[in-house]
This record gives sequence, C-alpha cells and structure tokens, in this order.
Amino acid sequence: MRVIETLIRSSRRRLENERRLLAGLVALNACLCADAERLSEGIAEEEGAGERRERLLRSIAEVEGQIRRARSAVGEAFAELERHELAASSRARRAQRLQSLPLSASLPSR
Repeated sequence: MRVIETLIRSSRRRLENERRLLAGLVALNACLCADAERLSEGIAEEEGAGERRERLLRSIAEVEGQIRRARSAVGEAFAELERHELAASSRARRAQRLQSLPLSASLPSR
C-alpha cells in the first residue's frame, strides 16, 4: 500500500472522530440548555434550584468552549484530508502523463 493512501485513510478516520466528538458536544450542550431552562421555569418552586442552575450555566459555558475547539479541530482535519487527497490526485495525473509519453521522451537525455 502506498504511503499517500495510508495518510488519506488516517486523515479520514481523524476527521470522522473529530466530527463525532463535535456532534456529541453539541448534543450535550442542547441537553444542558434544556435542563437550565426547566430549572429557570421552576426556580421559585424548589430550594437550591438557583445553585443548580448556576452550575448548569458554568457547564454550558465550558461545553461551548469545547465546541469552539472541536469545530477548529474539524476544520484542521478536513484541511489535512484535502491536502492528502490533492497530493494523491496530482501524483496520479503525473503518473498518467508519464505513461502516455513515448518511452524515449520519458528518459532524461545525456
């Protein structure tokens, strides 16, 4: 197996892992926001709900930071995959051009 194919497979795996992580963080953030909203609605009913809501809000802020970092990581992984795919495509075109040349034209002159 050629090195570039291994790099492409590895980059695809990394991109998929980063996307999965991002999706999980977005889902977690949605759940935390829904919990905070429910607590806000019933805040007068329960003692200590305000403290729980504050903890949830801190957690939401932390997860939002993780989401920003995960989005950046997805972008980096995508760019890496694009670079490897572009290199593979370029090499394939170059190899195809070399095959279409007459044998004497592909040899360096001395």
